[in-house]
This record gives sequence, structure tokens and C-alpha cells, in this order.
Amino acid sequence: MKKLMVVDLMNLAFRAYYGFAKEAYLSTDGKPTFMCYGIALGLNRLLRDYQPDYMVIAADGGGKTFRHEMYSDYKSNRKPPPDDFKAQIDGMYEMLAAYGFKVAKVPQVEADDLIGTVATKFASDDLQVQIVSGDKDFMQLVNKNVLIVRHAAEGYTLMGADAVFDKFGVRPDQVVDALAIIGDAADVIPGVKGIGEVGAAALLNAFDTLEGVYANLGSIKTGMANKLAKSQDNAFLSKKLAKIDCAVPMDLDLESYRVPVEGLKRPELTEFYTKIGFKSLIQVADVGNEIPDKFLTTFGDLT
Repeated sequence: MKKLMVVDLMNLAFRAYYGFAKEAYLSTDGKPTFMCYGIALGLNRLLRDYQPDYMVIAADGGGKTFRHEMYSDYKSNRKPPPDDFKAQIDGMYEMLAAYGFKVAKVPQVEADDLIGTVATKFASDDLQVQIVSGDKDFMQLVNKNVLIVRHAAEGYTLMGADAVFDKFGVRPDQVVDALAIIGDAADVIPGVKGIGEVGAAALLNAFDTLEGVYANLGSIKTGMANKLAKSQDNAFLSKKLAKIDCAVPMDLDLESYRVPVEGLKRPELTEFYTKIGFKSLIQVADVGNEIPDKFLTTFGDLT
């Protein structure tokens, strides 16, 4: 079976940003490079351990999305990225091009929805989709042909439906209902005040869906039923906000995202490493995809 890896770029970038000692990685002219270094090591591990046939790097398209129109507070607590993060963005894109990877964007579309659309469009019994992200929202996409490559302390880990249940206490098709109840403080999705992951899982194991929960309020303990009743509008709004749009209009030629046959033995990559001062990584060109562990990394589970 061939493999299509879809990488949540900003999730990877922020993990790299917070995963390395800033003062240890500076270019020859004193500019920060630690985030790019971390991304490089993460990509090297993904390429070595999973050997994808295709790789789509997905990024936000910029601008307000349909979720902002639906709920003005959506992601309203997000602060601008730190200056030394923004200073490395151009270098990050230059490095991805040196790897031979293309970045996919659609204006006014979040990376989550782009990833969901790509996964839904291309996953089949002949092509397994592997989504690289620590974002729990992607668990709603998991099925027999769509898996999550999740950051872990000792290398990445591959998550299927059983792992989603172990993590969340619900099936993948129930994850969006769970998020509707739990909410998400990071994205300012309100959910149901006073009910967390354990309570949401218990409700959905009993009544299957958010709609089923609200159709059976009379069968739920009074305290929890009152919380649900008070937050009914927020719960159904939260379900709409948390659901990944898997039908974004887009034209993506999968063959143009094929992983270069030369792997890491690319002159462009060696040139970039030399330019930015990644002296140790220049050696990667000599070993290709048989990369020693010292040239690899993950960043642990930061969620």
C-alpha cells in the first residue's frame, strides 16, 4: 500500500520552536535558526520511519474563515507568534522547498480543513493517509485508511481507531460530538460548561451522539442534565465549529506532491544546510534515508 503523509505545518513548527534551546542554534550572521533545525530533524525522522510516497505540507490560507463568521470569538485569544518565530518563517519555506516539498494553502481556509479534504479525497484501500499532528481534532478523521502520526516522547506513534478510543474514550466518528461537549479553550470553542472528557465519553457511550444526548436528558442525572440544558445552544454551535470541513473546493495534483526519489540526497538541501550553518545535517546527504538517530527528533506530546 502506498502512503500519503499530510503534515500540519504550524503544529510541527511550534513544536520545533518550543522544543529547542534558542541560544544553541544561530546562523553565521546571528539570526535564529533553532525552529528550522527542529523541523529538519522532525522531517528526517518521518521520512526514515514511515517512508511516505507522497507528502503534502498543509498551512492556513490566511484571512477569516467561515468559523469566524459563525462565531466572532473563534480563536480570539490567539496571540501573534513571537518575533523570533516570525523571523524564521521565510527560512522554513526555503528549507521545505530544498527538501522538494510543496506547501498547500487555500485562501480563507484553515489547514485543518485542507487536511481533512485531502484525507477524504485520496484515502483508499490502495493509499493510506497519515496525518502528522498533535491536534486532537484530527482524531475525528481516523478510519481504516486514515491514521494519525502523533508526536510522542520516544519517536512518533501511529494512531488508529483503537488508539483514539484509548485517548478519548470514544470512537473516531464520535470525536466531534465529544469536542462539542468538552469545548476547546485554545480555539475559544465554548462547549458545555462543567463537563470534561470523562463526562463527555460517558454520555456518548450511553447515547452515541450529541443529538442522542439531548434527546435523553430525562435519563441523565439531574446535575449533568442541568449543565447540558443550560449550554444546549453552545453545544450545537461547538459541534459546527469543531467539525472539520472535508469538502473544501481545491485542485490538488497528487503526483506533484510525490516525495523526491533521491530522498535527502539533494544538492538543494546540502546547499541550504551549508548556507544556514547546519553543519551536522550536511552529513545526512551522505547517508540518504538511512539516517542515524542523532539526526532525528520528535518533541514529545505538548497538547
